[in-house]
Amino acid sequence: MLTFKFSSSSNIYTFILLFLLLNIISLCSSIVLPTTLILPVTKDSSTLQYITVIGQRTPLIPVKFTVHLGGASLLVDCESGYNSSTYKPVLCKSKQCSFAKAESNACGNFCLSKPHPGCNNNTCHTLDGNPIIDTYTGAELAEDVFAIGSKPVVLVSQTKVYFHLH
Repeated sequence: MLTFKFSSSSNIYTFILLFLLLNIISLCSSIVLPTTLILPVTKDSSTLQYITVIGQRTPLIPVKFTVHLGGASLLVDCESGYNSSTYKPVLCKSKQCSFAKAESNACGNFCLSKPHPGCNNNTCHTLDGNPIIDTYTGAELAEDVFAIGSKPVVLVSQTKVYFHLH
């Protein structure tokens, strides 16, 4: 049998504090972060596309994203009205571009106007498409903040998310 002798009450408090600290550390190390997000998706009756709404940009606003069925991306129109202080295009040959599995020739200088979201030079581009109806489109890859949920409770908040700009 294991017994402890404490000569003063301060030793008892030290023991209890140490015991609680070890339990907290043990609990924190066993927390599992989610690896999957479940988004509410609706079908737009006018376009017949599947849409989800995600909080995006800085300041955070609700934005409609097109869900690319059969693909690994969310698409958003950034050609008009995109305003965010945290927007950054993904550069060619960057880790983010490799992660998106962009082809090595998917980088270029396609923008002939002043740089803006969806139109930047030396940026990573991907080819998204629907092989069933044989349509494909190029898109600039970018990063920005996003949140799923709404105030007062934001279920998921991420400082960087990569998405395709059309």
